[in-house]
Amino acid sequence: QDMDANGYRLPTEAEWDFAAIGGGSSKNYKYSGGNILGAVAWYSENSNDYLHPVGTKAANELGICDMSGGVREWIWNWYDYPPQSGTNPTGPTTGYTKNLLGETFQTSSSSFSALRDSDGEFERLTRVDPWDTDGLTGFRVVRR
Repeated sequence: QDMDANGYRLPTEAEWDFAAIGGGSSKNYKYSGGNILGAVAWYSENSNDYLHPVGTKAANELGICDMSGGVREWIWNWYDYPPQSGTNPTGPTTGYTKNLLGETFQTSSSSFSALRDSDGEFERLTRVDPWDTDGLTGFRVVRR
């Protein structure tokens, strides 16, 4: 992993969180793009148990869709506990499990996580072995 490489890479946890809340234009919605789950996310009660095309739900303040529902997303950071603090921590350079953020189209609305917990902190939702695959995980990229 090379944070200084020119081109595309996975977002860090902090970058993903910043994008999910709507960046500097955030309106502090419960989910990425709004407070009504069905308007911004595919989840078990509205997905008919299949993944829908990207962009069919409302975008957030940055014009980014599907950060609250669809698939969980790989991020740059290896799992690290306790997590590093700072503006954009990248965590350890190696590890055994990677972090995933977001919820899937198979998550029930009663189990769906808001972007922030009751203390206003982001939640680390999932950690997995990087070689595991399933139909519930995807990624988005950022450009340096």
